[in-house]
Parts: sequence; C-alpha cells; structure tokens
Amino acid sequence: KVSRSVLLQTIVVAGVVYSLASALYFLAMTYIGTGLATAIFFSFPVFVALFSCIFNRTELNQYTILALVCICLGVALVKGHQTSSVGMNGTLIAIAGAFFYAIYIYRSRHISTLIDPHFLTLLVCSGTMIVFFFYAYANNQLAMPKNSTDWFCVAAIGILATALPIQFLLESLKYITPIKVSILASLRVVVTMLIGWAVLNEQISMLQFFGVATILFATLMAQKVN
Repeated sequence: KVSRSVLLQTIVVAGVVYSLASALYFLAMTYIGTGLATAIFFSFPVFVALFSCIFNRTELNQYTILALVCICLGVALVKGHQTSSVGMNGTLIAIAGAFFYAIYIYRSRHISTLIDPHFLTLLVCSGTMIVFFFYAYANNQLAMPKNSTDWFCVAAIGILATALPIQFLLESLKYITPIKVSILASLRVVVTMLIGWAVLNEQISMLQFFGVATILFATLMAQKVN
C-alpha cells in the first residue's frame, strides 16, 4: 500500500536517476577508458556525504573524512596505468554519473522506509528496463540474444550484476546511513580486481595492491563513520 506521490517519486528515482547514472558511467568509458571512468565514478560517496551535510545537517567526523579520502585515493590507484587520454568531456560525464548515482542512494534511504526493499528493487529494475528499452528502440539498437551463451550473459548481468546488488544495497539502507552504504559499496572495486585476478588471470601491480588495501582501510573506517 503505497501512495501515488511516493510511487511517482520512486519511479523517477528508479527509472530516471539510476538509468541516467548508469548511462553516463558507460558513456564516460568511451571517452576516457574504463579505469579512469571507474575511478571518477566511484567518488560518489563524496556527493552522498555532501547531500547529507546540506539537507540533513550532518556533521562529518574525522573518520568520515578519512574514509572518503581513502576511497578516492584507493580507486585512483586501482585503475592502474592507462594510455587513454584524459578528455574534459569524458571527465565531466563521469562526474555527472557519480552525482546522479549519489542522488539515487541518498533518496533511496527515505524511500526504503516507505516501500519494502524487494518491491523497491522491482521498481528500480522495471523503471531502468523501460527507459533503456525505449532508448534502444528509438535508436534501432534492440537485438535478441542469438544463443545460449548470450542468454547466460544476459541472465548473469541482469541478476548477479544488477538485481542482487540493487536488492542488497536497498536492504542495507534500512539499517545504516547512506554515507556508510556508499563507502562500503566501494568494495565492489576490490571484488572486481580479485575476480579479474582469480578468473581471468589478470596481473595486479603493487600500486593496485596498495589501492585495494587503501579501499579496505576505508571500509574499516566506515564502522566509525557518523
């Protein structure tokens, strides 16, 4: 039982803000490369903290500031050395993506107190699907998977990489603040590095290893974040 105003607000946050953040993140990759786009995008905890300061009058303690600095530093180190040029357009697009993703997390905290996270996950996924369906249709980019491998990739991306992370993130917002959630969400960078090392035989440099350690230190500091 959800009021129309809450449902409309949820559709906007789910269908527009989350979709826009995702689209800008992937678009930034085409300009400045995956590593740099990821490093800039995962600065979104800084925006979440700013929103909390401005709208909730939250005073950031020293542990919060230290954790945010470590997140930005750690992700910057993890991205490694890349030959892609640092273009202003790609940088601004990545920053915009981080900004809108921070809005998604910050607003979801309030919405998650009104709507069950399971139903909220359904709204987020459905809203995102509708936005990208019409975008792909308008640009003649719709295509059906051709074989079982394609369907497996679709299911893996849709369920393991999208629906379940959304579900867990929204569920966590019932118990901890958006700032803590955003800091802990940076662990996905560490998990990505470990999967690349374990499954794809990717090499991890000492600089990247130090970046991983820095992110882990930031998540430990999250226990004392206000």
